[in-house]
Amino acid sequence: MDELINTIAKYIKWLKENKDYNIAIHLFPVRFKFVMDRLIKFNIHNNPYCLAVKSNTEMWNKCVKSQNKILSIKSSEPFFGMCHAGICEFVFPLISSETLGFISITGYCSDLKKAAARINKVAENSCISGKQFLKQYKLSTTSELPDFDEMKALIDPIRQMIYRLDELTSVFHYDVDSFSNNEEFIVNQLINYLSRNFSAKLTLESLSETCHCSKSTMSRIFKEHTGVTIMDYLLDVRMKEAERLLSDTVFSVQEIGEICGFSDANYFSYTFRKNSGMTPTEYRKDHISKKIKTAQ
Repeated sequence: MDELINTIAKYIKWLKENKDYNIAIHLFPVRFKFVMDRLIKFNIHNNPYCLAVKSNTEMWNKCVKSQNKILSIKSSEPFFGMCHAGICEFVFPLISSETLGFISITGYCSDLKKAAARINKVAENSCISGKQFLKQYKLSTTSELPDFDEMKALIDPIRQMIYRLDELTSVFHYDVDSFSNNEEFIVNQLINYLSRNFSAKLTLESLSETCHCSKSTMSRIFKEHTGVTIMDYLLDVRMKEAERLLSDTVFSVQEIGEICGFSDANYFSYTFRKNSGMTPTEYRKDHISKKIKTAQ
């Protein structure tokens, strides 16, 4: 099974690098929990616009609700559509004896007018204006669609490998409660939660409620498994996200600070400089300069 999971990861990486497919895999049954923990980096699209939208917890939850609608689909035939945030994507349902989940390839724009209306809706729940979101959307999408038949042929091996995983995991019987009491599960649950909700005002108290265990137990387990405290890990997540946004988006420093959970722009700049040795503006200029040199 380990070899199969590694093969899936390597093949997705190859498709990203050689075909420029922005792929994400979503598997629903609880028996796939340990599989998705190992494929977590493929559980979210890295499209800059998409990530900026999902930095808002409400928008992320809306995305999750949309994903869950796939459960009602009874056909395994792939389809093309637009998400609530205006991004168009190809969706490949994974259905055997039940709906396992889906594979999606995103980053396309087929109707800018329709997308703009949805982008404005997204902006209503964000610190970023619709104008800024639209500007980033245009930079993060393409109207040039890939050859669909070729895409189907290239995605089919992933589907077959996941169906094989389904066969292998179906022989085990997983209990949700036993998962919840497992220390590794608690750590992975925390890491996933922090990755999704880094822009929110998080406290150890609120996180312990999410993990359904005491604050002291949660903190001890996390430190033992990761080597860092929960809040230090959260800060690292926020700083990495800030670096990515400064490098890949047109959002202002203040907007990026708010996306990353800092309501005070000055404190964001202070914290960023303390961690990177540069102010956000200096970091952005340095990154742009390096990109220009690389392109020459």
